[in-house]
Amino acid sequence: MDSPAPLRTAREHARRAVALVEPLPVVDLALDEVVGAVLARELVALLDLPRSTPQRWTGTR
Repeated sequence: MDSPAPLRTAREHARRAVALVEPLPVVDLALDEVVGAVLARELVALLDLPRSTPQRWTGTR
């Protein structure tokens, strides 16, 4: 009769599971195509947004 498999902790199971996973390749998509996607790298705006200064909103100078 075979001996039972050794018991593993939840941490050991998690470590082994993570070791089996490989990241998907990075793809460039238009903004309207990314619903439900996860960023693979930092997103940087090409322009400062909003373009107007907060002083215009509050009336201060």
